[in-house]
Amino acid sequence: VKFTQQDLSSVGQQIAVGVGYSQTGPSGVKSEWVCAYSLFKMYDSNDVRTNAYILPTTYNGINYNAINKYMGRPGQPLGLVDVKYLRVAEVLLNRAEAEANLGQDPNALADLNHLRENRYFNYTDGTETGQALKDAIQHERRLELAFEGDRWFTLKRLA
Repeated sequence: VKFTQQDLSSVGQQIAVGVGYSQTGPSGVKSEWVCAYSLFKMYDSNDVRTNAYILPTTYNGINYNAINKYMGRPGQPLGLVDVKYLRVAEVLLNRAEAEANLGQDPNALADLNHLRENRYFNYTDGTETGQALKDAIQHERRLELAFEGDRWFTLKRLA
């Protein structure tokens, strides 16, 4: 869903998605929500999502892992970002999970590798099968859909 500067002018800052996650002021970026350290450590150093999703910052002398995913487009007001209703990455992960559950490991692995080749620098295709493949799909789902409200539904679905 596309949001523009005109949208902000007509209804106010409350529609800016990123405003609910962090505020910027003279003392730095104040995180309303932070990335759990355990999740932060799950991202590999060659994962492009790390810098796109998480901003290590300091506010009043305290270090935080602020959520950067919704900070907004460069040159725009903080938080002015388009809302993603459904992304190709989510479709790939959904299909990979379904294929793995049906025992179609080669197809599931192809979808997972397609996602991963776009998320990691110097990526080499994975070779997982069986439960290791299912675990890898869930791992990528956790990283890809972080901060999008998907986690609770995934945990309930898999319980």
